Amino acid sequence: MKKFLLVLIITLISGVSEIVAQSTLVATLTHEDVITMFYGSDAFKSAHDNAASGDIITLSNGQFSGFDITKAVTIRGAGMNSTCIKSAMYIKIPESDSYKFSMEGVGFLRELYFYSSCSDPYFLKCKFNYGVYFEGSSLKGILFVNCISTSAINFKSSDSSTAVFSHCYLNEYTSNGNGSIQFINSIVKGTLCNFHNSSFVNCVLCGTSQDRYGNQIFARLPEETIAMNCTAFSYNSNQYYNSFIYSIMQGGRIDCSTSSYEDVFKNFRGTYSDTETFELTDEAKAKYLGTDDTEIGLYGGTYPYNPTPAYPRITKMNVAKQTTGDDKLSVEIEVSASE
Repeated sequence: MKKFLLVLIITLISGVSEIVAQSTLVATLTHEDVITMFYGSDAFKSAHDNAASGDIITLSNGQFSGFDITKAVTIRGAGMNSTCIKSAMYIKIPESDSYKFSMEGVGFLRELYFYSSCSDPYFLKCKFNYGVYFEGSSLKGILFVNCISTSAINFKSSDSSTAVFSHCYLNEYTSNGNGSIQFINSIVKGTLCNFHNSSFVNCVLCGTSQDRYGNQIFARLPEETIAMNCTAFSYNSNQYYNSFIYSIMQGGRIDCSTSSYEDVFKNFRGTYSDTETFELTDEAKAKYLGTDDTEIGLYGGTYPYNPTPAYPRITKMNVAKQTTGDDKLSVEIEVSASE
């Protein structure tokens, strides 16, 4: 982690100085060479309302209100556990918008609904705590990289979407549609029979052999599903483990070993926590290798998991309570960026 300390002396009129000093949430809109700042819980929406497609919106630490996103903008937060959206958000960008929508370093405390059919949207280093619902019928080229989902991700039954999850953790996943969903170097939990039209490469699959009432089920990967260079195990009690082993190997085109939590992870035992890193044991790193001969899971492959945004971001700001006699305001800003 690199840290830079910046001390700025800004000349401001007293009225504006007081507004800046009292505000806790900031959304900065960058349009060409013009930078505009908005303040308060609705700052994000105000920045979006004043933005044009292709603009950049940078969000400070804190919790912002959700709303309908209708423009293909670039959104940059301070980190998945630092910048959060506290209410449901809806993405409704029209297909005619030729710009790319992207979001990095943002956490969602409520649902995210994706209706958009815009071109190749992507989410980088984001966290979803309350479910992601793809409501469109033909969402194409959706990309998730270094993301965490602690709740369900759902592709609707009529969906023909295409999506890629690279180096992500998904707590629950359901795809009952006709799309093509690909997972690379990811960890995926859920009921195996819901993984329709999916492919898994260099992944860890955490399947269940029980339904939500604790009843035994013989869930297995659907026949059209592909799993290559993966390992899989049940996260239920050991009494169902043998039937799980039998079930998973009866799925589609499977190149998938079976294991246990203890055999794969250093600490992870199936219950997510914000401190979990999903690191493999030293033995698992050597035993479970992907198609590129690096370890399977989040830390192998081309884009090893790293939750820290790559761009510089403001992590601390101290603003003087009042200006000096010559109408100058002292502002101390700490900026951090990943290596």
